[in-house]
Amino acid sequence: MVRRPTLHDVEVVDDDELDPNPAPSAAPARRRHRRALTAGAAVLAVLVTGAVAAQVVADRREDARIAAIAALPGAVAPLAGPPQVLWETARDRQFGVDARAADGTLVGVRASTEGPVLVVGRDPRTGDVVWEVELVDGTTRPAPDSVPGELVATSGACAGLPREEHQVVCLVHDGMAVVDDDGWQTVPSTVARVVLLDTRDGSVAADLSEALVPTSASALAVVGDLVLTTAGPGARVRAVTTDGARRWDLPAPGATTAEDAYVQATALDDLIAIVTPTVVRLVDATGRPVRDVPVPDGLAPSWWLDGVVLLVPEFDEGATDGTSVEARGGVVRPEGVVELTGDPVGVDLDDGSVPGLVLTSDGGALQGWGGDGRRLWSAAVAAPWGAILLDGRLHFTSGATLVTLDARTGEELWRSDATTTSVVTDGRHLLTLVEPTRGEAGPQLVALDPVDGSERWRSALPDGTDSLESYLHLLIAAAHDETTGTTRVRVLG
Repeated sequence: MVRRPTLHDVEVVDDDELDPNPAPSAAPARRRHRRALTAGAAVLAVLVTGAVAAQVVADRREDARIAAIAALPGAVAPLAGPPQVLWETARDRQFGVDARAADGTLVGVRASTEGPVLVVGRDPRTGDVVWEVELVDGTTRPAPDSVPGELVATSGACAGLPREEHQVVCLVHDGMAVVDDDGWQTVPSTVARVVLLDTRDGSVAADLSEALVPTSASALAVVGDLVLTTAGPGARVRAVTTDGARRWDLPAPGATTAEDAYVQATALDDLIAIVTPTVVRLVDATGRPVRDVPVPDGLAPSWWLDGVVLLVPEFDEGATDGTSVEARGGVVRPEGVVELTGDPVGVDLDDGSVPGLVLTSDGGALQGWGGDGRRLWSAAVAAPWGAILLDGRLHFTSGATLVTLDARTGEELWRSDATTTSVVTDGRHLLTLVEPTRGEAGPQLVALDPVDGSERWRSALPDGTDSLESYLHLLIAAAHDETTGTTRVRVLG
């Protein structure tokens, strides 16, 4: 019988006594061990590389999401951290800036009641005027002493062209307005121009004055690749391309001879809405009429963002407190008017995450409505000063509190006392103003996480700041002086 070896038969050898030149039979085992280590390292490298690549993709997607939100009307440029004051000026019709080109240049018609009509371009980082161009010589303006009342400059406006990096379009004229005991009176213009300006130097890239309607009270709008000019009572609406080709010419619907009649144009889904006090005419890009939508009695058109035409209640002229006749409103859809209960609430920024959502306020409750006019929810909060719709969350200031609701259900998600004014966003943060408390030096800018309201950072604002605003993607700290009636504007970045 063969005896099996036991533990006692095994000779234990110290490491120091190992043969430095092992027999050939040991080499394959060592090679297998090295191969296993190499394979493990390779797998680990693949996993790490994959994780890094996935994080890079996620970061790029997040950066793209933030950039897309920051590009929306009502948003400000993304902030990497607490901002500084870039420049400041006195407020004068939004400090003389009407439009922002895709290259960032700020452009506006300089307000003046006499002399030439100038358009200026400003550097958004410094506020410095980098160019100016005279478009109307002003010799046809009425003499100030020939018009009774106080003259007000209304010399035109400019608009950005989203598809053109270095161009804006401007409407300029020699008209103005007069404020007297009878209210606001328009002084008709005799000279008017529509031009494309190159924002690099202010030169005229094209003259589109053929687009002007034959009246002195023209307004300007850009919808897609069309430049639209509209006017007051009995006027027409004309559309041209940026190369000056006329696309269409239509009569303004429902226009009257009333002095306060107006005509405006805006995008509405894939259509163009021509808005008058009594009718909203929907046309396609070729000018083909699709539908006339009558404005219900007691309501008047208004809108807060491009692509939204809200109908708000007319005010009771006999009331001394500015209240409306009744709490009702509506919204114009491509298929017609959807009437709602409550006063419409403007949305300052809408990222489209809850399509068709409209807000109204009625009796201390905020209500959310779907595109079909069905009430989705009601929340017991005071009427907000505007709202932000971001990633399915509705952020707004109610009283002195920042409230966030689920925009689909109305469920409250969080609230913060870190606010005293309206809120703006850079796509990454909610930005709001906090007034100084006892022991604090002055007002502060607070950045909150939109998801849970947690504070990311805060920084000091200039003394006297009493409002935080977004204008042409600029973050503005404004300070109003009650004594002098003036407002200082500080641009932050």
